[in-house]
Amino acid sequence: METIIVKDFRDPQLKEMTKERGYALETIQTQLLNDIASLLHSQIPAGMLDSLSVTITATPTVLTPHNTPSMPWMSFTVFNDGVGAIYMTLDEEYTQMRTPINAGENLDIDMHIREIDKVALVCLPGATADVRIFAMG
Repeated sequence: METIIVKDFRDPQLKEMTKERGYALETIQTQLLNDIASLLHSQIPAGMLDSLSVTITATPTVLTPHNTPSMPWMSFTVFNDGVGAIYMTLDEEYTQMRTPINAGENLDIDMHIREIDKVALVCLPGATADVRIFAMG
């Protein structure tokens, strides 16, 4: 989300501008209220719950709004029920093989905002894992 910097409404330059263009201050205030409403809306869960079961292999499995209608998600939990370790990234183009979620482990992700719109999961070559995902959008 873009950060907006607003001058103090008591600023003489802003007062002069609003004298010349009476609509300017109302437009600025309206835009600020729209920005605040948008931010607050993204922090409220949509109430969409989803559960997925996926088999992960060395070929990346990528979850996006295109193939997972409940996205964007606010939070989700990944359970690795398989034998191989899985690697995961959020909103990235590639998966870094740094931090595995080993067999029997789970990982909770909570962004506190509905912003998760891409999850990539992959195993090392030759390994597979059955994964359960419970998500809230």
